[in-house]
Amino acid sequence: MKFQERNGLLPTGIIDNNLVLKMNIPISDRISQITYNLERCRWLDYSDTARYIQNNLAAFEFKLIENKEVKLKMKICCGMKRERDYDKKLVVFRKSHRREDEPKNHETPTMTSIVEYLILNPKWNVPGRIAQDEMLWQIKKDSNYLAKRNYKVYLKDSLMDPSKINWKQYRPEHMPFKFVQDAGDDNSLGKIKFMFNNRFNIYMHDTPNKKAFLYANRAVSHGCMRLEKPLELAEYLIKDNRNYTIDDILIEIGQTPKDKTKLNRYRIRQEQFKNNKSMRTTSTVMLKKKIRLFVNYITCWVDESDVLQFRDDVYEKDKLIKDVFNKRLNFYKYDKVVRKK
Repeated sequence: MKFQERNGLLPTGIIDNNLVLKMNIPISDRISQITYNLERCRWLDYSDTARYIQNNLAAFEFKLIENKEVKLKMKICCGMKRERDYDKKLVVFRKSHRREDEPKNHETPTMTSIVEYLILNPKWNVPGRIAQDEMLWQIKKDSNYLAKRNYKVYLKDSLMDPSKINWKQYRPEHMPFKFVQDAGDDNSLGKIKFMFNNRFNIYMHDTPNKKAFLYANRAVSHGCMRLEKPLELAEYLIKDNRNYTIDDILIEIGQTPKDKTKLNRYRIRQEQFKNNKSMRTTSTVMLKKKIRLFVNYITCWVDESDVLQFRDDVYEKDKLIKDVFNKRLNFYKYDKVVRKK
């Protein structure tokens, strides 16, 4: 079980195929993996801050660190691995410009930013590609699909009645509608969204689907990072907001407050929400004290207990470093031969 844990497997204690494969990885490969991640360490610098969030995509892990101490740790889900032969398919797409040739890439990018505010009861503006590739056929199959999941349909800025739209006449590449999922228990972003500026339109958020946190490989999203314990993070981040507490957040998202003196306010709010999920108010909570965020990709590291950890190269980024190292090594070998001559 310890071996499983240090290799990113579920600690079942069962000797299965995944465990045997890990046990048979040559030590030379592990040494190479350490080398690649030592190279990555040269790119990272946390020296300018004593308080930051570190998301490791390869480990599917969130850590909040303050003065070199881990204050909060949780599982995360991140973007799905891009499809096989992505680079080759991308060349074809750039020549054809046909939508059906465009390869899918939902990998969460590495970045650094600053978490500035929270959104409670967020609405979800469905990205066009998801609407075209994943929602349209569901709508055609089930006429109540949109209503059951609290989606609104817009044509430009006009709200449409989905029951009066002939969905069968639309193809994915020619669908003019936009979809917005109302706040509520079924919202794909859950009850809290954590916002930070970035050019990828990526954010961290809650999720109503907790099942994926039971997986060893949690590369399951369209790019955003789902959090296992969003309320714990929210409570930590607002501790410097004097006029706003975790109970205020709990009441707004429809959960029982910790302070029993606020139960009456909670009941009043629940009455407003009763039998109408779409009535939940979307609101923004600005953080008094912002926090830096690092989204990294590290497949090998030493943990807080001084245990060497290994993870799969789920996005195949170790391969990129390996290729660069090999080219450099070949150049040195060639240069050495030339100098001798």
